[in-house]
Amino acid sequence: MALTYDQISAITQKKFIPKLYDNIFNSNPLLQRAKKKWYTKVDGGTVIIVPLNYATTSSSGWYSGAETLQTTDNDVITGAEYTWKQLYANISINRLDELKNSGDSQILSLVKNKVQIAEKTMDDKLATGLYSASTDAKSIVGLGTIVGTANTVGGISQTTYTWWAAQLDSTTTTTTIAEMQRTYNLCTVNNGYLDDPHLVQRLLRATAAPTALRGLRDGKGRVL
Repeated sequence: MALTYDQISAITQKKFIPKLYDNIFNSNPLLQRAKKKWYTKVDGGTVIIVPLNYATTSSSGWYSGAETLQTTDNDVITGAEYTWKQLYANISINRLDELKNSGDSQILSLVKNKVQIAEKTMDDKLATGLYSASTDAKSIVGLGTIVGTANTVGGISQTTYTWWAAQLDSTTTTTTIAEMQRTYNLCTVNNGYLDDPHLVQRLLRATAAPTALRGLRDGKGRVL
């Protein structure tokens, strides 16, 4: 029976690089942008309602002198309804592994790194959900559903209420600055805030179909 260690391996430690290198997770610029710019924390409520201004005031116009003004009221506000979604990542560590990964023998913390990996896993799944077509009822409503003209988003039909549909160009076959500018302008709302797009995403697909230029808004009605 051969000995397990020779004269070098028996008295020389292995050299570990004190850093855990990521070789599995993909970049998710849309999620990072969403975290910094759009996402807000909410608490409580059976569902989440986003108030929407969907019409202009019908009783308005020019008048002269003491002319009788129209006072008929009309609905101008509605709400998009979203249900709560839950996402988790499990962290399991047994006591023996925790003891082994302690003291001077610990190069990297098992607990700390498993927590970080779990957080990255959730970010990764959330980023995937952002692009999804909402085929999983448990997942968030993704851009595959939001950026459309015939879907139901937040309980509102894009077909019935075209103001809720995305600005979608499915005929342009060559992406040019002019076409991008046209879609950008369609997505810009000069409502006193000059609500204009501030994110451009190009999705590469293995398909012969024309590339679509898509203008989109987030769940608060703001332009993405």
